[in-house]
Amino acid sequence: MKKLIVVGFLVSLALILSFTQAYAKTTLKFYYWDENQKPGMDLIISDFEKMNPDIQVKTTIIPNRQYWTKIMTALPTSAGPDIFWLNGVNAGTYMASGLVLNLQPFIDKEGLDLSPFPQSLRDIYSYDGKTYGIPKDYDTIALVYYKPAFDEVGIPYPNADWTWDDLLEAAKKLTVRGADGKVSRWGFIATPWVQDCVANLIYQNGGKIYNDDKTKAIVNNPETIEAIQFLVDMMYVHKVSPNGAEQKDFDQAAQFSSGNLAMAFDGSWMMTQYYQTLGDKFGVAPLPMKKQRATVIHGLGFVASAKTKNQEAAWKFLKFTASKQAGEYQANVVIPAYAGAEKQWLANFPGLDLQAFIDEVEYSYPLPISVKNGRPSWIAFHNGLSEIWLQTTNVPDGVANMEKVMNEEINKE
Repeated sequence: MKKLIVVGFLVSLALILSFTQAYAKTTLKFYYWDENQKPGMDLIISDFEKMNPDIQVKTTIIPNRQYWTKIMTALPTSAGPDIFWLNGVNAGTYMASGLVLNLQPFIDKEGLDLSPFPQSLRDIYSYDGKTYGIPKDYDTIALVYYKPAFDEVGIPYPNADWTWDDLLEAAKKLTVRGADGKVSRWGFIATPWVQDCVANLIYQNGGKIYNDDKTKAIVNNPETIEAIQFLVDMMYVHKVSPNGAEQKDFDQAAQFSSGNLAMAFDGSWMMTQYYQTLGDKFGVAPLPMKKQRATVIHGLGFVASAKTKNQEAAWKFLKFTASKQAGEYQANVVIPAYAGAEKQWLANFPGLDLQAFIDEVEYSYPLPISVKNGRPSWIAFHNGLSEIWLQTTNVPDGVANMEKVMNEEINKE
């Protein structure tokens, strides 16, 4: 009898241990910052957990303004997230500093195919020939135009054959001044924003901002100076764009939506707002070209902390995000990085042709960021452009000083 009791106890104990082991879950802490994307993230997590019942993903949404401070404080320890969003401005610095898990060994072991993601986007999350992140989504920059303004002056809408000269000539015709000289509609806005405007023209003119390994600013070159001068002349010579001082109180989105701005370079992230306010009164065309076609591409990436104690589980999650299905779940808000999933995003805008944002990926350049001290170098770049826009310095001198300050920031310890 005692023997039967002992055997029964051991069997029960084995069942309890088996049950406990079967339902013991690895918890992955996942940090991101955009509440608008919660529905998409929840769908990704739900599907992933169904496929991996032994893994639970716990999310923390941190407002963007606090996100980077908290991430930088948490990542050097194992108390931070296992997986998180990373952006292009910080990617180089985080990868070079060893804060992000090198995914290359996992990719090589499983033969994960990353070819569905744009190479220019993959480059943002690559360092020293190794991959550190799975591209999540992307933005490109295109030319948006207010159709009634073109109809009013009787000129054709922009098209893929447009050059800088075409842009300037159209802006002259579209700019409207009253008898008192005050502008009631600007033809274009030449902004000092790196991603939205300046970098696109630099690349279109064959210029460079950093050397190939992004360790040194080389923005002081003839092609870059010519591109910046073209924008400055639109403000101060041709006067088809508000100048630097006027832009301080100029809300580009509001002015375009109200018809007081005929053309602008703008990002794909603005399309929902314009579609809601303008409907089919606006159109989108590829950026005009100079020596070549070019647009800046930027996008977020899914990455893992180098300090995570759950590398295998984190990799499983990242591998799942590298699927078309995961991409399509995000398409209500962003353009998914996975090729083919962008069709879901385009479907959000019936009657509006936004294909230019997709087609431009073919000749896109990664957001220009140094691998060391990327954010300070980026800020120095923009501050230098702001000085030129306000005419506190001329273009050649301003660009020369800008390169100097950018490199000083890069070389700071």
